[in-house]
Amino acid sequence: MGPTLISSTRNPIIKQVRLVASGSRRVAGDLVLVEGLRLLGEALRSKCELQTVVLGEGFGTKSREEEFLKRLYSSSVKICRVTEKLLGQLSDVAAPQGALALARVPESTIEDIPPAPTPLLVCACGVQDPGNMGTLLRIAWAAGASAMIAAPGTVSFRNPKSIRASAGAAFHVPVVEGCSAPTVRAVCRRLGIQAYRADVRGGINCWAADLSRPTAFLLGSEGRGMDPSEWHGIPPIHVPMADGVESLNVAAAGAVLLFEAARQRHGGSRFDQGTAGTT
Repeated sequence: MGPTLISSTRNPIIKQVRLVASGSRRVAGDLVLVEGLRLLGEALRSKCELQTVVLGEGFGTKSREEEFLKRLYSSSVKICRVTEKLLGQLSDVAAPQGALALARVPESTIEDIPPAPTPLLVCACGVQDPGNMGTLLRIAWAAGASAMIAAPGTVSFRNPKSIRASAGAAFHVPVVEGCSAPTVRAVCRRLGIQAYRADVRGGINCWAADLSRPTAFLLGSEGRGMDPSEWHGIPPIHVPMADGVESLNVAAAGAVLLFEAARQRHGGSRFDQGTAGTT
């Protein structure tokens, strides 16, 4: 006998999904909302704990869905079915894929940053758009970064939009949230990491910087950039741009910087599979 079909918005599982989606403090802080086959697959691959999986009543008729169900059943995770109408109300995307879940992503600390011969960190210092936050995390994963550090005033990577934009990176790259400027400085000193703060045009040209050394890139908010008084003493770095161009999107700037560091470290070869952090 399959899972009971849920149609009521008063069901405790439905209430919990909505609380997590809204960022309510009434639920465990390590719970995140995961939606879509790709993200759910990455959550399973990372050994992330899926607390509850919510499936539409018609989910499982396609080959990809059948394969995913096999993986779910072998993991003994709790599964429930909901009406398509209710699923549409729970989903935050225009075209729901028929599956979402509550997953546990434990909080990371500085001690959880994996050891590496040449660590590469990205520090989000006031990034406010969840899409940019998730995209930065996705880029960090792709570039082989060891971890992401988030300063106060930065949107949480646990925001459902950040989780979606991360394309699964949120389950693979440690994210240490709430790190003040003194903490970031102390971490860089302790790990022997050179830190650069991204600037529109000031400081060293990123093509000329030696990024083969342990490096941290600090990226500021979309509108104000970084507060020089708070991050004083950290040298600026910039991405060369054509005349007349005001600036790059924060995620685009992060991509250029992180992949320039990756290029200097790896050249045209494949990344060492042990470079990126895993959970």
